[in-house]
Amino acid sequence: MTAVLCLAALTSALRVFYIPLDERFTTRFAFLNVASITPFDVITPPMDMISSYRQPANETAMDAFIAQYLPQSDAAVISMELFAYGGLINSRCSNDSTDAIEARCG
Repeated sequence: MTAVLCLAALTSALRVFYIPLDERFTTRFAFLNVASITPFDVITPPMDMISSYRQPANETAMDAFIAQYLPQSDAAVISMELFAYGGLINSRCSNDSTDAIEARCG
């Protein structure tokens, strides 16, 4: 019990930057719902920036969002599938070269 109270006192002001795997409830909203009962402030892109089934995320908007909010965050949870490929489905059917993905993530 003491450890939980101590952790809550230490983390009450932390901002967490969150890029979900994709648009599905279980990968985005479930995380946000659980986070809402914690002392963390979660920063996540709006739904219109995130992939939608086979439509990849808007890379330009996502890059601008990351540049604006990541530096203000204390911690980050970033799905590499969304960041590098535009979403989970795109990560599985992409023909992008390793060089192209490394350039995107670099």
